[in-house]
Amino acid sequence: MAAIAMADAGTRAMTSVVRAATLPVRWIDRALLAHYRIFEFTDDPQCILRVNLAPSPSDITLRDGTHVSRGEVLAELHLWSQRSMRVQSGVELRRRMYGSFGSFARFARSDPRFAALRAVLMRTSACDQFPRPLVKKIAEGWGFEIDERPRSRAERFSDFWDNVYITLLGLAYPSRGIHLRRRLERLSIWISMRRMIELHG
Repeated sequence: MAAIAMADAGTRAMTSVVRAATLPVRWIDRALLAHYRIFEFTDDPQCILRVNLAPSPSDITLRDGTHVSRGEVLAELHLWSQRSMRVQSGVELRRRMYGSFGSFARFARSDPRFAALRAVLMRTSACDQFPRPLVKKIAEGWGFEIDERPRSRAERFSDFWDNVYITLLGLAYPSRGIHLRRRLERLSIWISMRRMIELHG
């Protein structure tokens, strides 16, 4: 018992040290939220998403025929780091994501800035905990589709720094102690606004 207590104390101490060392990451996270005008669209404490208006990074035609041109304004959903990083299981993550999509769909339907948009984009990551086949299966269950096109050199360069930032966020907002997510792969998942509202609104 004493050994277990000492190990727990060591883990807590390490977590405290890491949180102190990653304080600048949390500052940067808040600065990026302000810079990209990412905001909360519901007061539901279970929601783990936020949103902003953003230009489409590429041309894409979705399975339901919706075409989005590069630079066209769309809704971009973002995981709420402080909440999503603390989700304890895949079951809880799916439940809270589904509820968050419902909250967003109802918001988008009633907000004139979003109701006229044609598409919704999320950038997420596959990793050791959530491998690509699992992410794809879950995304498709929510009506999203993964952009399967090969990543350009510029996108791969951006992905590298995104992965570094996601790793730092994992340290800044740990779920159960310190867990580094390995084999990160950046993914873009899309859904038309029409389908988002039909499925989740």
